[in-house]
Amino acid sequence: MFLKLQEDNLYKALETSKIYAILKLPVIMKKQILIFILALFVQTALFAQEVLYVWSLTGTELKRMPSQASETLESFPFSSKVVFKSRKEDSVPTIQSRESGYWLQGYWMKIESKGLVGYIFSADFSATAPPKVIENGFERINMEAILGSKLSDTLILGSTTIESQVYQTENHLTKFQNGRYTYEPFDGCFDHTYTFYSLDKAQVFHLALSMYRSKVGDQLATLQFFEEQNGEIKFWGTEATVEVKISKSDLGWQIFSYDCT
Repeated sequence: MFLKLQEDNLYKALETSKIYAILKLPVIMKKQILIFILALFVQTALFAQEVLYVWSLTGTELKRMPSQASETLESFPFSSKVVFKSRKEDSVPTIQSRESGYWLQGYWMKIESKGLVGYIFSADFSATAPPKVIENGFERINMEAILGSKLSDTLILGSTTIESQVYQTENHLTKFQNGRYTYEPFDGCFDHTYTFYSLDKAQVFHLALSMYRSKVGDQLATLQFFEEQNGEIKFWGTEATVEVKISKSDLGWQIFSYDCT
């Protein structure tokens, strides 16, 4: 019945269009063409597939129910490609704990993949694949690839006053195709700020974990969340990095770190 109605509607539309006058085909042939087009449309709608990529360094899972405690149906490692043919997002956002202790906001998405129907957590995925590189034995997100080609380097001289004492400052600004990086040394310590024009909050969160992950002996050291205040998500750093902050600026999401040697 559905196909019949659609066929009639398409046929009437074509009959009143200029295309119909141009084709000059017998009616039976026109109906055959319309049925073929409609069948192709229905098939495309039924079998259209979507693709997402895993940005979480520890990977993620397809869950039977929208809960981290639910049974795992399939595991997806970092950077893997997930192909599915149906998708439904929960209308109410949920919160998911991550290895740093920060609770990252996202949605449980119901999908069908490889014949399995379950739920994935949206903040672990992106429509673009994370560029990756292996450094110091770790598979990481390639920050340089995200920033893109270098456009310019600028040295900005200034001053700051601390306890009535004036100090000279140097701010090194490097602009890239997809972001910028500023570096400011002061009294043996260093401020680093990375700005990403096109990444969202979840992508920047996963990138920060990638940037400040290290191994101390047999133990894996990673950022540890301690506070979210005034739009800043704050973490204790690793090794020489004292503190890391994630925040939103007018130019995009930023990663700031304070390092002391």
